[in-house]
Amino acid sequence: MDQYSDQNRRKSQDAFDGAGGSLNRGPETQGRFVWRDCVRELTRSEPRQNLERWFRPLRYIVEQDGKALIGARMPYTFSQITPALQAKISQTWSKTDPLSRPVEFVCWAELSPSVRELVNDPWAVEPDLEVNADESVSSKDETGYNVVSPSVMRFDTLVTGPSNSLAAVTCQRIADEQPVAGTIFVLCGSQGVGKTHMMRAVEAKLAATGRRRVTYISAEEFYVAYAEGARNHNTLELKERVRTADVVLFDDLQIVAGKKGTNTELAGAMRTVSERGGIFVLTTSVPHAELKGLSNEVHTVLRGAVDIEVREPDDAMRRKIVRERAEMLQAQSPGFVLSDSLVDELVERVDGTGRDLCGLL
Repeated sequence: MDQYSDQNRRKSQDAFDGAGGSLNRGPETQGRFVWRDCVRELTRSEPRQNLERWFRPLRYIVEQDGKALIGARMPYTFSQITPALQAKISQTWSKTDPLSRPVEFVCWAELSPSVRELVNDPWAVEPDLEVNADESVSSKDETGYNVVSPSVMRFDTLVTGPSNSLAAVTCQRIADEQPVAGTIFVLCGSQGVGKTHMMRAVEAKLAATGRRRVTYISAEEFYVAYAEGARNHNTLELKERVRTADVVLFDDLQIVAGKKGTNTELAGAMRTVSERGGIFVLTTSVPHAELKGLSNEVHTVLRGAVDIEVREPDDAMRRKIVRERAEMLQAQSPGFVLSDSLVDELVERVDGTGRDLCGLL
């Protein structure tokens, strides 16, 4: 087995070297440095939320056959690299790379072991997505938080109304450690209606008091952690993080549909937390009864859940969302002014959720 591994390693090394692989290049042309500069270039043209959502999960992996491999860690993240995103990255890379190497997008989990053996885990270090000192003024206000970061997702910044009042009251009671009518809750609504805002608000308030252990975890993060744990025959770290929490906030249930092992772990986590008297809150963009790919175990547990619909905001809520976000922006940039008439015009002309309106601003 060792001989076979050595042969594969030599073949892969020969392939990289034969292509002038980055392993033999100086720092100025190594792909990881080009990727760093590429991200910095994108920092100047992309909204911060795009950097966090699309570029932070990606890494430069290695050069193979004259191509720079840019990868996502797991299949779900890889599936989110749309053609438009590929084109944007490739165009920026071509301006940055002195060797004009083409870019190929790959999934780290699906690369051959012979390639992965040659590369240190690209996700061991967080990428540098920080803006420079001048740009940081426009992304943070005097209190030091970013207007698109989880730190502003608090109850005092949550706009409530007929579309989300039940969900908001339930989340507020959970955060205030008051009795609630259940142990498992599912917030269902389309993207951008404020489900994550409410979850993060619960997390922030419980974390501030420190009386109950709270864990916020996205479905993608849960899936990646489980897959890596299963590969290493050790999922104890994930179990410790989720099953021992008093309140678990699980975002985007639909992402784990069709992932059998992850479903089994999720069902076990929900049962464990619930049986201990804890609370498990999930969000989903599709009613869980209609989600194809969820295991019978998960469906069985969720039959006893409290389902709460979160609808799109009405015009009064949308107007308040725009006004509050504009006030945040004005606190950062005093020259920014949004008149009441322009607020009304935005609400009338833009048909969408609060996220759509904030994105436009």
